[in-house]
Amino acid sequence: MSWDQPYRSELKVTGVSINQAGSTDVAVVAAPGAKKQIWVYHFHVSMDTDGTYQFKSATTALTGTNYLLAYIPDGHPMGTSPIFKCGTNEALNLIHTQAIGGNLSYQVVEVTA
Repeated sequence: MSWDQPYRSELKVTGVSINQAGSTDVAVVAAPGAKKQIWVYHFHVSMDTDGTYQFKSATTALTGTNYLLAYIPDGHPMGTSPIFKCGTNEALNLIHTQAIGGNLSYQVVEVTA
């Protein structure tokens, strides 16, 4: 590899705000369509009251159930590799027990299988 060639392709991610009241199971990013997956590269969440949250691909857990103290944020910084990936044509869901706010960055990727 020569120095004038890029080391990796540039990430083209989309940002989405998270602002959900109460306790619910909500699609943060809708299912992307046939032969496509949602790859998450960054997230940041916080709550005004102690509670729990979990990310799922449809009904499959992508993270464990995370306990969050009031006003103490949680998340994962932006990187070049996805933190987790949804199944093909599955929505990214967020399950939470208290009002939650934050943001995340994702990319819709076409898969061959």
